[in-house]
Amino acid sequence: MAHDPFLAQSQDQGGPAVPQLQPGQLLFNRRYELKQLLGAGGMGVVWLAMDHTEEIEVALKFLPSVLVLQEREMQRLREEVRAGKELRHPRLVGTYGMEAADGLAAIVMEYVPGQTLQQRLESVPQGFFEPDQITDWVTDICDGLVYLHGEARRVHRDLKPANVIVDLQGRARLMDFGISHRIKEGVTRHTKAAEVQAATTSSNTLAYASPQQLDGKPSIAADDIYGLGALIYELLTSTPPFFRGSAEVVAMQIRTAELTPMTDRREELLGEGIIASVGHAVSGTWETCVAGCLQKDREQRFSLTQVRSCLSGAPTSFPASKRSSKALLLAVFL
Repeated sequence: MAHDPFLAQSQDQGGPAVPQLQPGQLLFNRRYELKQLLGAGGMGVVWLAMDHTEEIEVALKFLPSVLVLQEREMQRLREEVRAGKELRHPRLVGTYGMEAADGLAAIVMEYVPGQTLQQRLESVPQGFFEPDQITDWVTDICDGLVYLHGEARRVHRDLKPANVIVDLQGRARLMDFGISHRIKEGVTRHTKAAEVQAATTSSNTLAYASPQQLDGKPSIAADDIYGLGALIYELLTSTPPFFRGSAEVVAMQIRTAELTPMTDRREELLGEGIIASVGHAVSGTWETCVAGCLQKDREQRFSLTQVRSCLSGAPTSFPASKRSSKALLLAVFL
């Protein structure tokens, strides 16, 4: 169970009550047979189940009990799931539907065996990847985002290593397209603030949020770009760009602090004994790419086209008027 990708989506601690279930239980008109608990936490529980109608394995994400009792919240979730069902792309994990009966409700998702990028990162001996090890994964993520932002006219809103699964073929696929965000919104409206705080901050979602998301502004494509930059930064250093201190301190850093280049971050972590080696210096191409994604101002962030140019090795930079002196140095390719 420790290596299941859906566990990472359900590790939140505290918060509202979740259903008590057991293997072999038949639910929702006996269509789904529970097989194995994949994860449990404040925002719900996730089970591997057999869909006896379609004869396939699925992941059932059971909703917190507090939401099941709120018809308006359930309607919001039905609309989110209905929109999610329309998303079809090889780089996305599918959403099949939503079931509700007998005081239980669950979102039915495609079950994809594999590991999340978070789990892959945790298993790397040196604590981080080198750029050539993640290029294909980042390309896959970009492909999924191009579809979401373009044809689907959607944003992910919660891009982080725990929400990207690497399947058994080694391809990266995006999970959770705003559904968990909608669940958290609903729980916030109907649960004590302290409980929600405990349930939502333990998963480190804060570390991947853009300044605008922290300020409560509606998410747009540029916020997914910020999340992508934070994800790449962590894969290449072992930590998010800003992670030291309390939630309030991290939020302030995200809004105002200057970005530490990834090679410098590796040096810091080596000195602290967190990693055993700094590996190879991160190239200027990757430093520029990540710095472009993590710009404080939405208008200054890289586009997916620019990120793809970085991945291909093509020179990519942003105007000097739109970057700090340190960022200017990062645009010089090594």
